[in-house]
Amino acid sequence: MKFYSEKLDKMFNTTDELEAAETQADREAEEAKVAEKALSKEKKGYADAVKKAEEEVAKAQEEFNKVRKEAYEECRDKIREASKKLSEKQEARYEALKAFNEKYGPYTKTYTGENAYNEFKKAVDSFNDFFRYFW
Repeated sequence: MKFYSEKLDKMFNTTDELEAAETQADREAEEAKVAEKALSKEKKGYADAVKKAEEEVAKAQEEFNKVRKEAYEECRDKIREASKKLSEKQEARYEALKAFNEKYGPYTKTYTGENAYNEFKKAVDSFNDFFRYFW
């Protein structure tokens, strides 16, 4: 005579085989549940660590923005004054070049060595300064 296990959807030769197979299946199912709970708990721990790190990044970003704004406000007047002086000197250079050009024709200057490097560096710094608010 054969015995059918609805739990396992399988046929067995004896009741002892059926009970042993169902007991084994129950044990494996329980072990799988325990392993799943442990995995879920571990996953939650990692997720909590990520959440905490994201909160700390948000706080640091707020602090960074606050410090940057305060620093800009502290230096704004000095920057405006220096910028005004620079504009005045640039305007004076323009007038000097204009006067030279009117009297003698185009003014030319050749940059070599350290002068060329300094002019290049000035152009790069100007370019970087333009984009400083985007970082």
